Amino acid sequence: MTDILTYLESAIGYTPKKISTADGGEYASACPACGDGGKGRKSDRFHIWPEKENKGLCKGRFWCRQCGISGDTISFLQKFVNMNFQQACSELGIVLPKNTGGRKRGYQPSASLPEAGPAWRPKTYPHPAPKWQEKAENLLADCRDRLKSDENSLAWLADRGITAEMADIFRLGYNQGSRGGDRYRPTSAWGLPERQGKDGRPGRIWIPRGWVIPAYDDQGHIIQVRIRRLDEDIKKFAGNIKYYPVSGSSMATMVIYPSADVFVVVECGFDAILIAGAMGGGRVGAITTWNVSARPDTRAHGILSSASLILNGLDYDRAGEKEQSWWNKTYPQNRRLPQPKNGINDPGEAFSAGVNIQAWIKDSLPRGLRIKLGYEANKPGVAKTVAGNNKQQPAGDDMAPDVQRPLVTEMTLSNGKVIYLTDDREEWKKLTRMKKPVFTARELASLKKATSTMDEKERLAAAMQVIELKETISGFIRDGRVFDKGVKTDG
Repeated sequence: MTDILTYLESAIGYTPKKISTADGGEYASACPACGDGGKGRKSDRFHIWPEKENKGLCKGRFWCRQCGISGDTISFLQKFVNMNFQQACSELGIVLPKNTGGRKRGYQPSASLPEAGPAWRPKTYPHPAPKWQEKAENLLADCRDRLKSDENSLAWLADRGITAEMADIFRLGYNQGSRGGDRYRPTSAWGLPERQGKDGRPGRIWIPRGWVIPAYDDQGHIIQVRIRRLDEDIKKFAGNIKYYPVSGSSMATMVIYPSADVFVVVECGFDAILIAGAMGGGRVGAITTWNVSARPDTRAHGILSSASLILNGLDYDRAGEKEQSWWNKTYPQNRRLPQPKNGINDPGEAFSAGVNIQAWIKDSLPRGLRIKLGYEANKPGVAKTVAGNNKQQPAGDDMAPDVQRPLVTEMTLSNGKVIYLTDDREEWKKLTRMKKPVFTARELASLKKATSTMDEKERLAAAMQVIELKETISGFIRDGRVFDKGVKTDG
């Protein structure tokens, strides 16, 4: 019978270290389920005892001190090698007693040893201080202006499928100092704790040259700045740092179009931008973990839990495939995004290989979602009325967003917040149950009228108050009151 240690090495690719002689030998490695909060192969929270005797049919136990997952060798094969119970027993040479219906099977998993730790819980990361956010916005403004006039930097993005228009929508920039290299700023100027460098001088923030990727919270406040360093700089210094988070950045999960109903999960921020931009108009959102074994934070977990579909585009390698068990267990609506071509590792490589990104994602959606999101007509060749317009437009397989709209229309505010507009009663009810900020045309018209005398900043602040109310208390807003039932729409 092959032991659990051998399966961990051969099937998962981990090489654990022996840390104790207890129970015939205790070994530790990274956890195949949680990766110890993003530490990956450097972690040692996953413990196994290959010779540990159980009350069941096989020996061997495993337990993760981080996420609490545990079991015996049969359970290991079920959880990490995608075997069912019968297959696992057959693999281990275990002959199961016949079940005649009059008694339970002889095999009963033993109690977890040692006592299981807490189940996985998403983390909440604090936001940067207002001073940091102010400095980050100033830096980003300069970097955005620089990118718009830097043809080489724009061409580098274009080679990865990110157009100048997409770079502007997602507020990308390009950073470099006055002498063409990295920038350095005093930590105190950014509101960070004072510290001293090795030379005794006041500590400084390192802002390497490269492409700048910002991330925002639901209120449009900047909370994270990552920089994709130049390949030539990576070769010269800090070769293990490709995407550098500027000191003080929140480690919150990067979410693009948080109000979307479908999300694609990827490892890289540029891949997330490529997909969100290619799909157009916020109809499909994107989430990047920045690390194959990292887990969504509290906000991202809530967004993913309420999504209709999650297309999992983590890299198509052993690590990316291994992580699917955790995603499938945590999110029932998780589906592996089909690999577009053999040898393609990620969406960026797919674009470089000539893959049509929109068609790739669209073809992975169920037909009902393609129709709902406006990528496909309900009945090809039959005329369909455009929402808010009495004119008839011919329906086709690839409906242009500005020609044929679905029952639900998305509107993106200047701060990136997405709201929904629909006069369809059932769609309105569905979205309100999901705590989405959904308005009827009459509501939106009333809101515009009420804020018509305000300037742009005041109007946005007023709109955000109404949107936050919508997300907290579902219902139809009229005359300052909220109605959960009997909503009257214009449709």
